[in-house]
Parts: sequence; structure tokens; C-alpha cells
Amino acid sequence: MNNGIYRDEDVAPFDPAGDDMFWCQGPKGESPELLSHFTIMETMIPGKWKKDPRYGNLYYISEKKKDKLH
Repeated sequence: MNNGIYRDEDVAPFDPAGDDMFWCQGPKGESPELLSHFTIMETMIPGKWKKDPRYGNLYYISEKKKDKLH
């Protein structure tokens, strides 16, 4: 029985401080990097926030084509 507990949702951090840290993954599945919210919003847009269904933490998937994440 699947009650939608693993369904995809639109989420975003609520009122984060600029130095709050989140995992960020590049568009080609690169290894995630721990970045500040400020860095993500300044350098990794466009992208989308996701919520890990196992642990409940938020992470960001960048859709920006870059050679290297900061």
C-alpha cells in the first residue's frame, strides 16, 4: 500500500539565515556539496528544493549548467 509518502512535493526552506547550510547537487548527478543558503541562491539558480523522505532534510538540485560547483 502506497499512501503517497514518497511523492514529490514543492518545498523550500522557510526564512533561512544566509549561513544555513544545505546539500546541493549539480545537474549531472555530481557528488553533493555542502553550501550556504546564500551561495545556493546566488550561484546555483535555477534549480529546485527537495525533501529527503527518509530523514526530512531539505536539499537543492541545481539545474544550472556549470563546470564546477562552488
